[in-house]
Amino acid sequence: MEFFVSGPGFYHAATLTGIACGDYNYTDCSITYQDPNTPSVNQMTSIFIGTGGALQFTGLPGSSYTPTVSIVAAFSESPVPEPATLFLTGAVVIFLAGRRMRHR
Repeated sequence: MEFFVSGPGFYHAATLTGIACGDYNYTDCSITYQDPNTPSVNQMTSIFIGTGGALQFTGLPGSSYTPTVSIVAAFSESPVPEPATLFLTGAVVIFLAGRRMRHR
């Protein structure tokens, strides 16, 4: 999953590799991620809920940026289509092939 952080005069993207919480109240949580500037190093930082409900953390481990940043967006791409998509695609192909054979 890719996520984007923003801070004063700063915008950056990273790849989320893990989430961990130390309690059931989700107050002691951390994330691990890979920064594209150093992709071979897993970074880890504690996160907290900031103003407006945004997930935030202080600084960007692995960089020289130290102010608090907010996670402003996240997205995930699935390299494998979902089974429903595959089923629907297969059904359409079979339908079109059957129609074509009937017209011959």
